[in-house]
Amino acid sequence: MSAGIGSEAVGNLPPNPAVHELAVADHAERPEQSSGLFGRGLLYVVVLSFQTVAATIVSPVLAHLIGPGEFGRLAAAIALYQLLTALAVLGLDQAIVLQRAEDGNSRAARGLVSVALVLILVVVGAAALTSRLWGPALGFDGASPLLGVTLLWTLPGAPVGIALALLLAEDRLKVFAVVSAIAAVGGQLVGIVLLLVLGREALIYACGGVVSQVVAFSIAMVAVRPCLRGLADWSIARRAIMLGAPLAVSGIAGFVLNAGDRIIIQRMLGAAEVGRYQVAYTIGYVVVMLLVFVGQAWIPRIAAISDQRHRLVVHEHSRNQLYLLLLPMILGVSLGAPLALRVFAPASFEPETLSIVVFLVALSARSEERRVGKEGRSRWS
Repeated sequence: MSAGIGSEAVGNLPPNPAVHELAVADHAERPEQSSGLFGRGLLYVVVLSFQTVAATIVSPVLAHLIGPGEFGRLAAAIALYQLLTALAVLGLDQAIVLQRAEDGNSRAARGLVSVALVLILVVVGAAALTSRLWGPALGFDGASPLLGVTLLWTLPGAPVGIALALLLAEDRLKVFAVVSAIAAVGGQLVGIVLLLVLGREALIYACGGVVSQVVAFSIAMVAVRPCLRGLADWSIARRAIMLGAPLAVSGIAGFVLNAGDRIIIQRMLGAAEVGRYQVAYTIGYVVVMLLVFVGQAWIPRIAAISDQRHRLVVHEHSRNQLYLLLLPMILGVSLGAPLALRVFAPASFEPETLSIVVFLVALSARSEERRVGKEGRSRWS
């Protein structure tokens, strides 16, 4: 379960190392050029995995501390956070990565960060003003404090994702790792401390996420230095939104498949059943998240290849390498599910009935890989 359940001079930025590692047009047919994706690119996968690793460790602690009802309310709040983030970002994180790769510097990309900040503020503000209308339909009381904290959580959390996209494109691993660790791991640690000190409620744990995202946001904005002039560059902003909007639709569709189930379960069966489901989901979804993190880490490196044919060859070869890892990962997670469930959840969660859920969630990694592959081919074509 996510806890978000995530200076160079402006004039002459150093070249992106991805260009040196991969953009070798004279050898476009040789798939071994994708080795850069499995070298430094995998360091970013490790950093992006902080969230999954921390969540895997923290989830059983939360399950024992707050019980299935509050655990379920927290899971539903995190699902809402993910949906709001996808709506607010509108795919501009991907547009920023491609803009940086196309320009070879960050001037226009930093302007797009400013555009994204304004868009996030508008979307979250509109969601807050209308929360009494749509909140009950998603299983939240329109006046629920947890709903308000979730909106507050999104306000700094969505810009952190935008900043991380640019830091990834600039290949600034150190600051990327610091911001990621604070956003992903810090909120979970602060949340648990608040639970132990102030009371064992989902609302209190969520406040830890708000604190960590505010800190991560502050550091990220200093690192990327958004350019206000970007707000006046309508041609670049319009192009980025036209590129990002379809990707946002894809992200929202992914949310409906991967996270919307918690909102549906809360609406139909109540928070306690969401809590039981979330325990099994956390274990099985490790496989899916690893695939997602690999895809995120590889986007700038693939985008940096100027030759389209070479770009597609690298993309296809890298995808095939993931196929070799996918089935053993699904098998391992499924076989370990009964033991993991006993560790994760107390008896009140009835863990003996949840192994099939773990298997089905892990199996969904196959369809997720297909979706990412199709989206990648579309993006690079």
